Amino acid sequence: MRPGGRLFGSTVLSRGVHLPLHTRLLLRRLNSDGRFNNTADSLDDLHAQLRSRFSDYTVTVHGCTALFEATVP
Repeated sequence: MRPGGRLFGSTVLSRGVHLPLHTRLLLRRLNSDGRFNNTADSLDDLHAQLRSRFSDYTVTVHGCTALFEATVP
């Protein structure tokens, strides 16, 4: 990406966020049948990965979904 470029995306987290019972059961099913692969994905790890690559980023959490945006220096 060029300097000043903006990256954005979303991910479903399994750790570091509140997961009601019905959400835990759904995520377990989605991971067991291979549609998801996020059993170890955490909010702390997402912050660490973004921080290691970008000086300017934001993360907003809605339920167990994290929306992120980062600007390339």
